[in-house]
This record gives sequence, structure tokens and C-alpha cells, in this order.
Amino acid sequence: MDAIKALAIYLVCQTHYMHFNTSIFDNFIAITSCMGVPLFFMVNGALLLNRGKCDIHRHYQKTLRIILLCALWKLLSMLVQALAWNKDLSALAPGDILSFLIGKNTLDGFELGHFWYLYALVGIYCIYPLLKCSWDSSAGRTATRYLLGIIAFFTFGLNGISLLWDVFCHIFKLQSSFSFSYMQSFYIFGTYGYCIVWFLLGGELYEFTQKHHSTSYLIPALCTFGTGWLLLLGINRFQNLSADVNCIVIDGYFSIATALMCVSLFYVFCTTLKDRKNRLIQYISQNTWGIYMLHMLVGIVFLKIQFRFNFPCGIVLNTVKSIWMIAASLLIIWVAKKIPLTRKLFSF
Repeated sequence: MDAIKALAIYLVCQTHYMHFNTSIFDNFIAITSCMGVPLFFMVNGALLLNRGKCDIHRHYQKTLRIILLCALWKLLSMLVQALAWNKDLSALAPGDILSFLIGKNTLDGFELGHFWYLYALVGIYCIYPLLKCSWDSSAGRTATRYLLGIIAFFTFGLNGISLLWDVFCHIFKLQSSFSFSYMQSFYIFGTYGYCIVWFLLGGELYEFTQKHHSTSYLIPALCTFGTGWLLLLGINRFQNLSADVNCIVIDGYFSIATALMCVSLFYVFCTTLKDRKNRLIQYISQNTWGIYMLHMLVGIVFLKIQFRFNFPCGIVLNTVKSIWMIAASLLIIWVAKKIPLTRKLFSF
């Protein structure tokens, strides 16, 4: 799990304040960022669903702490960005600030959209005891798998079908008002419902790798990963033609291609690295919460340096930026954990 978490936080840092150029090879590397957040949810599912009985009261106390910490980090992030970029906070309406602190995803003029992950995480934590109860019984497990399939259809499935329809219309130059998205009327799980799929998949895959210690599926898994990566690049190139996007995949977090990559990579890591320990990887893994909270703030320093020297964009610069985000965050965490008051910001 440590290696997966370390890779996930690197991929998150890779995609924020992106410094790739528009070449195909840069796009090929950049789109791997689609795996970052899904891998985090898979690790959460693996660890939470396959542990002992859930202490419901302690779980909801922990969930409440996450909500309060999230609001505090949002406030701190807003203040730090205002100082760094000389923004006038008095120009913001008090209602907008309060709305942002309780769940609004954006604040005009600030780079704070990354907190969406915590909203989705809290949402899953709110229903986790119910999922855990179902998971631990045979009849409940069957119902949980049906739930996984249903949500997967309305997210990954409809995303894939809609993409194929868009490709068909693009090839034959069709103009149609028809859209498969109207099937979402039957779907009640909201914007981040697909995160439940990643959470449950993580639980299923981890359980499978614990019961089947053989690496006989290793080659098929690696082939599946490569297939998913090439398919994701194909989607990226099509979206470049149709929507003029670069280095991202629209709705990539619930793309079938991303699913192929994440599932196969998760399996490979769980079967080949489970007995291997690395102190640096473990330290990064233990501090992913703090890195996630800090990476957008320490990234400002890198941006200012880039604005000053105007280094050429590309894979090398983006890699240096991502490593800087992790290293600088770890240094701040190391210092902060030595101070009783600030220590509480980095654990829940």
C-alpha cells in the first residue's frame, strides 16, 4: 500500500500547476495523472473494507475531524495564497468565503479546487459503516457487488458509450441533439459517485491478492495496463481534436481506460511489492494527507521561480516541480510535527 500511496501523491502533484508542453509524448506522460485520485480511493477501500469490525462511533468522530480540518486547511490555503499573490480579501463577499469553507468548490481568483477530493472522501466515510456491514456478510457482499456494477455503468459505462457516440458523430460529421447523458436521470449518487466504485474495487482487489499469492496474472496485468494507457492516449488525442485540450483527459477519473490502468497496476503492486520496505516510500505514504494539503501552497514558490527565469516547459520541468512539491511539503510536515499545536493539522 505504501508504494501505491506514494505513486498516487506524485501523480496528484504532477497534474497541478502543470508544466508539460503540447507534444504527444508529453501528453502520453501527463495523462497518467488520471490514476492519482482513483488509486487513493482504492487504497482507502483496501484498508477499510478488509479490516476488523467497524467502531461506528469512533469512525464518525474521525469523519467529523476530517470535515473540521478540511475547513481549517481551506482557510489557511486562502490566506497563504492571498499573501503570496497580493490578493485583496476584502474584495470577496463574506457569503462567498463562508460558502467556500462549508463546501463550495471554487473561490474566484484562487487555486483551491483540489479540495474536492476531501468532499468525496467524506461522502464515502459517511456511508462506510453501511458498506462495511454489507461487505462482511455473504448476502450483503452480493448486494454490494451489484451496487458497484450499477454505479460503474452510470459512470464508467455511460462515459465510454458517450465517447464512442462522439467519435461516431465526429467521423461521419453528424449533428445530433441526442445524448446518452440523459440516462443520468436514473442515477442518484451525485457528482462523485464514481469514487464509490474505486473504493469498492480497492477492497475487492486487495482481498483477491491476499487470498491468491501467485503472480501468474502478472503478465496479463502488465498487458492490460499498457492497453489502458494507449487507449487513454487515444481518448486524449480525440479530445484534442474535438475540444482542443492538452495533457488531460476530460472525465478521466471515470474512464474505462483509467480503470484498466488502475486495476492492473494495483494488482501488480500488491503482488510484487507487498513484502518490500523502503523508508522514504513509507515516510511519503505516512504523510500523504499533509502533502495533499500543502502541495498547492509550496507550488507557488516554484511558480514564482518559473515566472522569473522562464524555464522551457516539458517533462523534465514538470518532474522537478512535482518532486519539489513533495520534498518541500515533507520538510514543512517534519518541522510542524515537532510543534504540539501545528502537529494536529497533519493527522486525524
